[in-house]
Amino acid sequence: MNTKKVVIGILVAAVTGGLLFAGCSRHRGHFCSDKLPDKVLKRMDRKVAKLDLNDAQQAKYNVIRKEVKADLTAMQQRHRAAGKIIGAELEKENPDMESIIKTAKEAHNKRPEVFNKYADLLLGFYNSLDGEQQTKVLDKLRDHADHFKCE
Repeated sequence: MNTKKVVIGILVAAVTGGLLFAGCSRHRGHFCSDKLPDKVLKRMDRKVAKLDLNDAQQAKYNVIRKEVKADLTAMQQRHRAAGKIIGAELEKENPDMESIIKTAKEAHNKRPEVFNKYADLLLGFYNSLDGEQQTKVLDKLRDHADHFKCE
C-alpha cells in the first residue's frame, strides 16, 4: 500500500469518526437526550438562585431561560436531522464525502451566532445585577478561570 492511500484512509477515518462521535451515534452523547434543555435550565436555575434576584432581574432571567430552551431544542433538531442525512449517506456503497462535510457544516453554522447571542445576554443580565451579585458572578468565573488558560 502506498503512502498516499494510507494518508487518505487515515484522513477519511478521522473525519468520519469525528462526525459520528460528534453526533448521535452509538454513544448517544448528552446532546441527544430529550432532557438536555431541562437539565441545562435546572443547572442555570440552581446557579441563579444563589443571586437572590429581585423581580425585575427575575423577569430578565426568565426571558433568557425561554430563549435557552428554544435554542437548545432547535439545535437538537438540526443535529438530529444532520445525523440522519449523514447516516444515510454513510450507508451507501460509495458515500459522498463532500455531501457529508457540507451537511455537518450546515448543522453547525449557527454556533458562532448563538455564542455571541448568549455572551451579549449574559452581559446584559450581569449589568442588571447589583454590586454584591456581580461579585458572586465574578467569583464563580474566577473559580473556573483555568478553563480559559492553555498552559
